[in-house]
This record gives sequence, C-alpha cells and structure tokens, in this order.
Amino acid sequence: MVLELSNTMRYLIYETEQKMVPVVKEQYFIRNYLDLGKTRLLS
Repeated sequence: MVLELSNTMRYLIYETEQKMVPVVKEQYFIRNYLDLGKTRLLS
C-alpha cells in the first residue's frame, strides 16, 4: 500500500507538470488510485 501511495504521489508531483503524458502512465496512475480507494474502503 505504501508503494502504491508513493507511486501516486510521484506521478502527481512530476508528471502533471508536463503538457502531455503517455496514456500508459495515465492508466497506471488510475489503476493505482482505484486500488488505493478499494483498500481504504475495505479497511
């Protein structure tokens, strides 16, 4: 869970400064975000 959170934070800090982000990175971010949400709701 900590790794997923750190990946999400890293994406928000570094990737959102760019004008364009590859779709693969967007999909990875969304998947991590949803997994974190599921973990939060199930805890």
